[in-house]
Amino acid sequence: MNGRAFTRRRLIQLAGTSVAVGISGCLASDDGESGAEGYAPQSATQTNETMSAMGNESSSTTPVNEDSFKTRPTRGVSVPLVPTDVAYRWYRNREARFVDARNGGYEESHISGAVRSPAPNGQANSDPVENWPKSDRIVTYCRCPHHMSSLRAANLINQGYERVYALDKGFDDWIAKGHPIAGSNVDKQPNRQTITGTTAPKFAGETAWAFHRQSEQQEATGIKKNGQYVLNLPFYDVTADSMIEIKTPGYTIEESLGKLTSTTITPSGTLSQNDQ
Repeated sequence: MNGRAFTRRRLIQLAGTSVAVGISGCLASDDGESGAEGYAPQSATQTNETMSAMGNESSSTTPVNEDSFKTRPTRGVSVPLVPTDVAYRWYRNREARFVDARNGGYEESHISGAVRSPAPNGQANSDPVENWPKSDRIVTYCRCPHHMSSLRAANLINQGYERVYALDKGFDDWIAKGHPIAGSNVDKQPNRQTITGTTAPKFAGETAWAFHRQSEQQEATGIKKNGQYVLNLPFYDVTADSMIEIKTPGYTIEESLGKLTSTTITPSGTLSQNDQ
C-alpha cells in the first residue's frame, strides 16, 4: 500500500462486502499530506463516521476525564499522556492537531494529517507548529513510545501552548489499532535494535540520544537513577555497519550499530571489553 492512507481494515472485513465497496475510496486515498495542518484529513473523518454507524468503540460521547491521564515529568513540566482511544476520538472529531516528534521515519509512515516537528525544538526553519494558536489542542507522538513526544510536548508547553499531550503508548499502538496512517511505504517496518549503556548517576532524569546522521533519524530515552539507559531504535534502512552516534550529558561515542548492539557502553563512553 505504498503512498496510500488506510484505516481500520479489520472492521471493514467484518462489515461485509457491500459496506467495503461503499467506502473503499476513503480507505485507500492519495496521501494529500503536502498541506497537512495536523488535523485528520476529511477522508479519514468520513470513513470513521461510517465506522461509528457500525458500532465503532471510539464513537463514545462520554466526557473525557483528563485528570485521570498519567503524566511524565519532562524539562520542568508535567506532560499529560493521552490514551490512544481518547486521542483517536479527538482525531476523528478534528478536535486536536497531531505532531510527529520523530526526525526520521515520517516520510515512510505517519498518522494521516500529522505534521513533522522533531523533538525537542521542532524544525530549524519554518516549523509547522510555530504559527498555530496557543490555545489549540496538540497531541505529539513517537515510537519509543513517548520519550521524544514528551520532549517535544514539554518544549511546546514551555513556549506557552496551553493544551499539549503526548500519545501514551505511541505510534505503534495507533497502528496496531488500525487507525489512519499515511506515507510513502506504510507497510515498511523499521530495523529495531537495542543499545544499552551507563553514564554517571548524577545525570539521572536527563536524556540519552542515538543519531543516524546519514538519514537524520534519532531516538531518545531517559537516564535512570543508577545512570543506566536503554535505547530502542526503530530506525529505517540501517545495517550492522551503519554508524550510530550515542550522546549523553557525560560523553559522545560513535560506533557501528553491530558493535553497539553486541556490547554495552561504559560510564567512560567506551565499549565494554567484557561483553565483546
